[in-house]
Amino acid sequence: MTTAREWIEQIESHRTQIREVLTPEGWQTFEARYFALTDALTAGDDPEQVAGQLRQLVMEFPAVARLLEPDPFALSQPSTETPPSAPSGESPMPPATPVPQPAPAEPSPRGFKTEDFIQIFKEAVTALIAILLVWTTISLVRTLIGTIGDEARFNQAKDILTVMTGLLGVVLGYYFGRIPAEARAAQAQEQAAQAIQKGEQAIAQSKRMGERIGELAEQANQLASQMQAAPAPRAQADMSQALQAWAAGAEELRRMTREH
Repeated sequence: MTTAREWIEQIESHRTQIREVLTPEGWQTFEARYFALTDALTAGDDPEQVAGQLRQLVMEFPAVARLLEPDPFALSQPSTETPPSAPSGESPMPPATPVPQPAPAEPSPRGFKTEDFIQIFKEAVTALIAILLVWTTISLVRTLIGTIGDEARFNQAKDILTVMTGLLGVVLGYYFGRIPAEARAAQAQEQAAQAIQKGEQAIAQSKRMGERIGELAEQANQLASQMQAAPAPRAQADMSQALQAWAAGAEELRRMTREH
């Protein structure tokens, strides 16, 4: 099953092609819903649920589905979207070369390694020593009770019991001290994983912002050229619609910058 991160990478790598195969209205709808889902993922929503919603969004646009997921289901649906026509006097832009996607790394089979056997051996030896220390300490306590009348034997047993009690304290400290230490280590590892995930999301957001800035700059240059070349009465409606789209894109970029 494709994850939410893989869907985002596919959409970002084919962003220019998706925009070419959709109408302006379809592109605005697709982009708005796509950004809403990426914002939901950044806010901490369930990645599996976001992945399902991203796939549903792609399947609602057959042209995008054929571009990102060329399977028989996607190919069987006729596309109702038409690519936007190029302005008069300008040649259509050639489609961008798709970015090759790296092959996913195959997960290495999980099995017992040498380190696992060494760890098991160490734990077994430690447990055996702990059992011997506890048994010896209990035996010395019983022996010490039987030597209360003999001062020499009592002192010898007491000295040995003192040493064994110290060793027993070391064993107890090892077992009762490692549990909080392992819990703190697991918590630190989880925090590190969350920090890495947030860093990846920030990088993806910065990449989208950079692409959006480039698109807005290109649109501004095209608008300036069209306003100079086309007569005002004939191009007034088209220019008004294009300016509205550019303003919407600028507002969207401002929102992305504020959230970032």
